[in-house]
Amino acid sequence: MQKVSKTNIGLFVKLIDNFGCVVFSPFSGLFFAIAQPYINDVVAFCNNKTYNLPDHVVDNLSIGIKGYDKRFEIQHWLPKIESFSAQEVLPEDPLVVNWLITNKCNFECKYCYASDVIDKKEFDPVEVKEVALKILYHEPVAVTLSGGEPLLEKQKLIDAISELGNKTGIIVDTNGYIYDQEIVELFKRYNVVVRVSLDSLHNKINSCIRPAKNPILDKQVLNVIMSNIQEYLSNEIPVLVHTVVTSLNASNLEDLYDKFSRFGVNGLRLFRVVTPNNENQQSDFKEVMLSKSITTLEKAQKNINDKLKSFLRDIKSNSRFSLQIVDSSSDSKNSVILVLPNGEFYTENMFGNSKIKIGNTNLFKKVDLKRHYMRYLGKLDN
Repeated sequence: MQKVSKTNIGLFVKLIDNFGCVVFSPFSGLFFAIAQPYINDVVAFCNNKTYNLPDHVVDNLSIGIKGYDKRFEIQHWLPKIESFSAQEVLPEDPLVVNWLITNKCNFECKYCYASDVIDKKEFDPVEVKEVALKILYHEPVAVTLSGGEPLLEKQKLIDAISELGNKTGIIVDTNGYIYDQEIVELFKRYNVVVRVSLDSLHNKINSCIRPAKNPILDKQVLNVIMSNIQEYLSNEIPVLVHTVVTSLNASNLEDLYDKFSRFGVNGLRLFRVVTPNNENQQSDFKEVMLSKSITTLEKAQKNINDKLKSFLRDIKSNSRFSLQIVDSSSDSKNSVILVLPNGEFYTENMFGNSKIKIGNTNLFKKVDLKRHYMRYLGKLDN
């Protein structure tokens, strides 16, 4: 395990023995793996020193940097996938840790993976600095701050960003409904990437999938979120949009692409919906998956997969607007490392009603290592 460093141009680099390095760009929100023979030149490039790299490596690392505007197909495994695909063992170093800093939320998403935590469990108070140190011990190249809705815990969010800032990359996952200029100034200071969860540009559909706890707000939710995204972009904060694909929005993916690729957003990440492991959510989940023509969850999932395949045939990820489909695991292991509000390490339980505690050591004993890398870097196989 090697230390993560913030380089002179602002990229975060993690050197990993017998692998190469992983780079997180706070300008694009993207991750890149660099093969071992190229790491010295990549570090030199990232520190404004003399380097000798293939043009496409420099191009990918430069995505999102002000004044850089080339258009090309993004590559996450550099200089090419063949440099890594023969590797039998991946290093057991976490690329990203997801810190759920709060279990409070102002929405009630019908597929919420954190439903076993949100508003249902009181956590013992813990010092933010203590949790940050636990996370930084593992040297992730980025930390995602989420919840719940992290902006509902303003001071805790400020403290977490202040503790993590410049030591690792920072991503904040939000439903986009709350905007706070003081927080935005902190985002700018520490090059925070904002990821906004939004499932449709049709307010009725979005509010059906992601209803506000206060139903009075549902009529204006979409307008508020779009306005807040524009404010983030006006402050030169990179924004990615997260969309969970259900039966209700599977036919509207082109709308999201067309709108956000022209709006200034950096990219779109699509997630295949996963059946909630909380039995109490099954009824709500079926509302967004079943209809007169789609009568079973198996048929609904097949329809979603077909829509995604069709979408990807027509639209490709590129340097001006990244597009990623995050595959969901159907086996017993999840790919995400979670830290709950009490500072304990967990992962998702694919088949139960609660999360699985994994402890602060041997993180990948219960987490799928290969899928963890693929979640942030894309497919490892050709």
